Amino acid sequence: VFLKKKFRVPDLDFVVQTMNAVGACFQLFFVAIFVTCLTPFVCYEHPNNLGFSMNSEPGVLCNNTGDHLSMEIVSSLAVLLVIIPYLCMTSYATVTYRSAMENASTSGRHLHMFRFLFFRYHPHAYWYG
Repeated sequence: VFLKKKFRVPDLDFVVQTMNAVGACFQLFFVAIFVTCLTPFVCYEHPNNLGFSMNSEPGVLCNNTGDHLSMEIVSSLAVLLVIIPYLCMTSYATVTYRSAMENASTSGRHLHMFRFLFFRYHPHAYWYG
């Protein structure tokens, strides 16, 4: 986005293009990041009732100490710093969509900023949405 602004389109709105690029990247990797963040919290019980182990790493006990505690902390930080901001951004874009379309001065900027959300679906292929 920076190089595009510098060499090709000098009057490019940097914030709008950056939001669109970041949103598209987050949308691409959202499911993988979300599943990875939840893996430390998925545990199964041992058959002899001696505790719980992680489903993805049976050698790690789910006892909130050592390796498991550090995995839980990193996963919680990832949820707070990646998942929740993305969900807030997409929720904000969806809730404000109608009012932004009614206001002619902000409709173009809002549409370009959240293009990764709203321009994925076309009327002639509505059944895929």
